[in-house]
Amino acid sequence: NAGELGVGSNSVLTVPQLVRQTAGRVTLDGGELAANGGVDLQGGVLAGAGTVRGDVTNGGELRPGATTGQPTGQLSIIGSYTQSAAGLLAFDLAGRTAGTSYDRLAVSGAVKLGDGIGATGGTFLISLAAGFTPLAGDSFQVFTFGSRSGDFANYQGLSVGDRTSLKVNSHASDITLVGVTAGLRVEPFTALTTSESGQTAQLSAWLASQPTSTVTIALSTSVPTEGQITPAQLTF
Repeated sequence: NAGELGVGSNSVLTVPQLVRQTAGRVTLDGGELAANGGVDLQGGVLAGAGTVRGDVTNGGELRPGATTGQPTGQLSIIGSYTQSAAGLLAFDLAGRTAGTSYDRLAVSGAVKLGDGIGATGGTFLISLAAGFTPLAGDSFQVFTFGSRSGDFANYQGLSVGDRTSLKVNSHASDITLVGVTAGLRVEPFTALTTSESGQTAQLSAWLASQPTSTVTIALSTSVPTEGQITPAQLTF
């Protein structure tokens, strides 16, 4: 397949042999693709919310939940999932409820990322819907599986702004993203400047939480001829 194919709600498309996709797009809109020979995604996009019954190999783009009417949702694979170095697995986050406001890929069998020799399993991409920003402590279980080997080469889209990022927690049967806040806050964040010789400028720094042991942070300047930093380190 190199064109456009859609499987609507409550519909089942059964293919008795291997489904090989080289371009175009296959979209599940609540339906099921039963591929007895499996799915070999060499290019193009496999997207949507629904079920793929058969082993899937991804060397293109797999986008759970990306349907016309609903941008987020759950795509289930009844079988195994393999992603090559060329593959992209993309999730959208629009809220805090799995399958309805953020994407999830649920694989019943084994997940293999890379070739098992040295090549890793391509790219893991997170995109945020307009107006949604994860908070510290928010949890998104985006990927579940029976077992997993290998890892992604690139995790993209994890920085969500305002000192908050998404931490990847990899477990035996899932990958969960958790919102975390940077441990150190500095104000002003922009460069310190003085207008005359002998003047000083100050910054404030504090930790987001009480440390369990002593924390020491070294301070330095990128232009030592223009001024000195005092003290040379901060200890909390």
